[in-house]
Amino acid sequence: MPFRLRQPECLSRPPRHPRHRAADRCNFPLRACAARRYLQADQQPAVAVPNIPNKLRYMQIETERFIRRHGITEFSFNPHFPVNTLLLMRGAVAAQMEGLLDSYVAAVMHHMWEEPKKMDDPAIVAAALTQSGLDARRLLELAQSPDVKQRLVDNTARSVERGSFGAPTFFVGAEIYFGKDQLGEVEVEIRCTT
Repeated sequence: MPFRLRQPECLSRPPRHPRHRAADRCNFPLRACAARRYLQADQQPAVAVPNIPNKLRYMQIETERFIRRHGITEFSFNPHFPVNTLLLMRGAVAAQMEGLLDSYVAAVMHHMWEEPKKMDDPAIVAAALTQSGLDARRLLELAQSPDVKQRLVDNTARSVERGSFGAPTFFVGAEIYFGKDQLGEVEVEIRCTT
């Protein structure tokens, strides 16, 4: 069953004071829109928490723990992060259509986190993919096709319908897990279901 968020009660109940009824009716779409944006968590952590120093410091500590725990030796923080990932997501759909998704993901992750590059610049993405042995021209051309764009929209809609609200989100059967810190729980769920 898909995950559903209930509309907050404050957005669905009538205003309490009669004088405010007209104003509240006029503002309802704005309040509902603001709530949806909040619930969608549509900002990357680097954008959402710059003014919360303790949270940003904790995120850095947790990243260092994750790196140690998983024996990651080639990680470098990308100074261009956060980047707009729309081209990269479309490229992933194109790579999947071409049977190259694993190679594509490895290349993109390498150039994002091992040899950090500005991976929202199409020329830099093309050079990075070419350096990784992929046909960048073909993939980026395909990434701009209406079919790829629609597939990404459809994939995103299906993912949101299942309950996702950001990345990384993992599903094991109907169970949803969000965040890299949930990988242990994902492993346990996989073992329990096989």
